[in-house]
Amino acid sequence: FGSRHFGSGPFGSSSSGVPARSAPPPLRRPFSQEPAMGVTKEVLKPGDGANFPKVGDKVTMHYTGTLSSNGKKFDSSVDRGQPFQTKIGVGQVIKGWDEGVPQMSLGEKAILNMTSDYGYGSPGGGG
Repeated sequence: FGSRHFGSGPFGSSSSGVPARSAPPPLRRPFSQEPAMGVTKEVLKPGDGANFPKVGDKVTMHYTGTLSSNGKKFDSSVDRGQPFQTKIGVGQVIKGWDEGVPQMSLGEKAILNMTSDYGYGSPGGGG
């Protein structure tokens, strides 16, 4: 498979009870500058700009996964009518989410563009 696009919606509050950090560090490897590996974020709707999930926080979001090569949708929590929940930044989801979702503030809607190394494996590898 090629790169994936993930539209992520708002995340839930911190399950740890500790306030979220205020400003995340910038993404380390912008997709457009290092096409071999990375993730970038395209903001569709700004969030509150103050509350960001931190490593280990439980997040709740909707997403739609599409292939960058042809736009084909391969998964969607929206279609199922059930938001997705996970702990972020601890390796429970793809690397692109672990690095991209913490860059999103509460209520933000964005597209995460990522290379296959940050998604589900090498291009054409199917996983």
